[in-house]
Amino acid sequence: MPQFGPPPQSVGVVIDGDFGNDATGLLALAVLYGLDAKGECRVISLSTSKTNLKSVGLLDLTSRFYASATQIPVEFRRNLAVGMNEFGWSKEDTPILNAVFAKPEFVNPIKKLTDTAEPHALIRNMLTAQPDGLGTIVALGPATNAARTLTAQNGPAVVEKKVRALTLNLPALKADVAAARKIFAEWPTPVIGVAPADLAYTTDHLETDFTWATNHPLLEALKASGLKVIPGAATVPILSAVRVKDEGWKLSPAGKFSIADNGAVSFKESPDGKHRMLTLDPARKEAIEKAIAELASAKPAVRGGGRRQQQKAEEKKP
Repeated sequence: MPQFGPPPQSVGVVIDGDFGNDATGLLALAVLYGLDAKGECRVISLSTSKTNLKSVGLLDLTSRFYASATQIPVEFRRNLAVGMNEFGWSKEDTPILNAVFAKPEFVNPIKKLTDTAEPHALIRNMLTAQPDGLGTIVALGPATNAARTLTAQNGPAVVEKKVRALTLNLPALKADVAAARKIFAEWPTPVIGVAPADLAYTTDHLETDFTWATNHPLLEALKASGLKVIPGAATVPILSAVRVKDEGWKLSPAGKFSIADNGAVSFKESPDGKHRMLTLDPARKEAIEKAIAELASAKPAVRGGGRRQQQKAEEKKP
């Protein structure tokens, strides 16, 4: 039977985290853009819970890099506004951020707070533009910005209509216990909590895997970490949010999360709960690690802006 109408759209991903504190979140960001390059998702919002201009500057450079790497003309590129929480939980520069911006190729385009967007308003606005049920939010760091989205005007209604799930990196929630409690009590759509996973990404092949890239900010950040092996646990919230039917994930029955004052998260099964615990199938560890390596270094596809814009781009080629 022939299929008519536009092809099904991929999920739009809101990604939030304390980017720049270590290499794990930056590896996950590279994996997300790899999924975007393969057409499995669309990156629609970038924000950081780290109150640091270099952190949000690295997100801005990353967005611009991947937009320019598509080879779509400037007027059709998809570089995004970036958000930063001015009341974040970590403000200090880090060795990774300092190393990236010490290079003359990388000038921080973010000079002041007003060069950034308020994360909760940015997330609400970007979700509003999504088809119903085709948005998803991944919080790799504390739940600060996700929780504040519920305080934005019409925020809860937008979330309920547009978001299929919120995926949380459970170990990171301890940085903002109050935000986690607000999420657990008030979030209107399913919440997926990702337990720690034993995954590894080796960096000895960085140079060969990224031969296509020139002045790649995430590549420089990963090299600046100085690690031979980067833990891959933070990639699981990304992979599971996009590849929801992957055989590598084990979802618990429905239940409810709670968090103690010390940040310890517990889960109790409950038939009326909207929360689920996600764990990695140990038998799939090798396959997931292979996917991480392939996606992190994936070259952006030549796409963006819709069919008319792509046609115009093709017509401009010599």
